Amino acid sequence: MLSLRGLTNGFFARGGSDEFHRAAGLDHARAVTGGDVDDPAALAIAGFVLNLLSGDSDAALAAADRALTINGSCASALYLSAQINAFAGRPSVASACAQRALRLSPFDFLTYEAHLALGTAALQEGRYEDAASHYARGAEQSPEQLKLFSSGYRSGACGPVRRRQSSGSTGVGA
Repeated sequence: MLSLRGLTNGFFARGGSDEFHRAAGLDHARAVTGGDVDDPAALAIAGFVLNLLSGDSDAALAAADRALTINGSCASALYLSAQINAFAGRPSVASACAQRALRLSPFDFLTYEAHLALGTAALQEGRYEDAASHYARGAEQSPEQLKLFSSGYRSGACGPVRRRQSSGSTGVGA
């Protein structure tokens, strides 16, 4: 399973952030989710931040659900909700959000988020070829955002594929 803590550590390493910035990000995210905010993109971003910086998937899922209740057609909220649900181990919800976001806004700068969520969902379901394909597609969509993550994601998905191919097996559970 993908490590949320590893992603968070990579997030800080890339940005050079320290505990002060982490705490400030969490304070801002909690202010959004705890307030009377009716902006679905702001809520989804806050949920994404809560998930990445604190691992609080319950609060992140609540923020994502609230965002999509306000506007189920907000592509930004759908892209980030897909990731939040993927991190929370909800592959079917993650896939549904990602697919809807891609249909609504296929040229959005966040399309890589959908492919990461779809890859993670496929990995959780044991569909390794699909996972590798989505991770590669995400890296193509936004190489500057995925530099840090793509090798880890893709190796996590490709390892089982390579082992099955070398053993001659084609079954997912092999």
